[in-house]
Amino acid sequence: MVNIAILLSLLLFYILPGVFALRFLFLLLSAKNSATRRKAAVGFVALAALLIFFVFRKQQLDKDREQDKLGTYYLTHYPNCRPCELELRENNTFVVRQYNAIRATGRWRFESGQDYWITYLNEHDQLGSGKYQYTEYRLKHGRR
Repeated sequence: MVNIAILLSLLLFYILPGVFALRFLFLLLSAKNSATRRKAAVGFVALAALLIFFVFRKQQLDKDREQDKLGTYYLTHYPNCRPCELELRENNTFVVRQYNAIRATGRWRFESGQDYWITYLNEHDQLGSGKYQYTEYRLKHGRR
């Protein structure tokens, strides 16, 4: 069911506007009548603007979701580290601390799809599993 939703959203937000924009572009380039050319130009510009809006809006939503993960996570399974906390920072770096001592640092990235949200640490580890399991957290921005 989720795959159908993904395909439907791709069709509605990217494929159909793209096909119609190309159709209007072809009509614009091949039209002999100035009125037809004007209509084709308006249609092309409108659909191209719509596509650009969808792309930038998706990027903004992804960035907002990423910012929602910023904060401090209290780790429960990090080796030889009790208590241990992991801080996700805005510059996509993380720091694992035990009191004032830094135990580890690295880069993090956020990935999401229709039915999943994953925060990767150092490319292969995931926040919430393995040595990066946590039970409590304090978000920097709170829930939006």
